[in-house]
Amino acid sequence: MKAVILAAGFGKRLRPLTEYLPKVLIPILGVPAIDHVLNHLFQYDIQDVGVNVHYRSEQIISSLHSRHRKHRNIRISQEEEILGTGGALYNFREFLQGKEPFWVHNGDIICDLDLISALSIHQKKGALATLILWDYPPINSVLMDQSGDVIDFLSKRHLHSEVKDKYEKGRLMTYTGIAILDPKILDYIPKGCSEMPEVYQNIIKIHGPGKICGVKGRGLYWADFGTFAKYLDLHQYLLSNKSANCSGSAFPESFIHKAGESIVIAKSANLNGFVSIGNDCVIEGDVFLKDCILWPGTKVRSGTKLQRSVLSKDFIFQENDKKIKQ
Repeated sequence: MKAVILAAGFGKRLRPLTEYLPKVLIPILGVPAIDHVLNHLFQYDIQDVGVNVHYRSEQIISSLHSRHRKHRNIRISQEEEILGTGGALYNFREFLQGKEPFWVHNGDIICDLDLISALSIHQKKGALATLILWDYPPINSVLMDQSGDVIDFLSKRHLHSEVKDKYEKGRLMTYTGIAILDPKILDYIPKGCSEMPEVYQNIIKIHGPGKICGVKGRGLYWADFGTFAKYLDLHQYLLSNKSANCSGSAFPESFIHKAGESIVIAKSANLNGFVSIGNDCVIEGDVFLKDCILWPGTKVRSGTKLQRSVLSKDFIFQENDKKIKQ
């Protein structure tokens, strides 16, 4: 099977971090986010992957070539102007043609959702698209009926107005950013800039319910690390659950993750809460860190005291977006 990873976005909500790296290369437990996505797809023997790029594209291409190209067929689509989720798939139409369905996976999603169960439902229903959904009340906006057909994509202003009757009969869920699509859906995507929710809405308008389906994701976690706070919260979740590979038994009240062997931590360093430490990091003595993320190559100097912060060799940012001079 094939898949497309959407990786062209600017990551505006994650600034100032995305002023240094594109969103899909932001480290999660010391590893670029896109590597987590690729590894998730590779678990299901997905061999051919397309990746669209635009913002800081050279960094993404360099990372993919150095880390993955020897192992899988990764095709790059360079967008001179950002084309949206629909435009990205339109550019991959020759790559995606065929009889087999293909996966679409947002590059800023970290999860352990089961793809096989969603594929099985998609094949049984014969849908053009099956969206994997998650119950996340703060942003639930995909309206699904009892049979699993998507009825509408709602905004808050719609919930108690013209779609009130449909809302009362259906269930609201959040789109996870992962979907399985039939190649026939490419016929509905216009050339140029477009967004897939608009394409789905148009298909529902033309054919009625049944062509766009939804399935509740099966897994332990799903997270969009799209803001600074969510980025920190994702690490807190991963490092406080058994699904994370934690180390650092010297810190019994903390969840410490070391992403490599080339890490030096002074005995007098005080690490609390969760701390994710990238490879080639050095933490000197008389340091206090609580709920912090260290990008690879970071040196934390003696006397540093930080909480809810992200550190690199170039910057230190606290959750309130205040930059601390290195």
